[in-house]
Amino acid sequence: MKKIRITAELTVDEVLRRWPSSLGFFIKMKLPCVSCPIGALDTLADVAKAHGLAVSSFIRNINQFANKGESS
Repeated sequence: MKKIRITAELTVDEVLRRWPSSLGFFIKMKLPCVSCPIGALDTLADVAKAHGLAVSSFIRNINQFANKGESS
């Protein structure tokens, strides 16, 4: 199976469309971005910064989540 590589430049909408199971990551992190109309246009870097999270850690964690195939 090809490894998923999610980058900070992708928007929330792009990530959710390409990897629907990533919704579980946003829920687990209690990030309301998935239900916010403007949040869907934000990049993952924007989301991390807006919520006081380190961008590199946020991207590493969403990639780990996506590559484990977690859905919750």
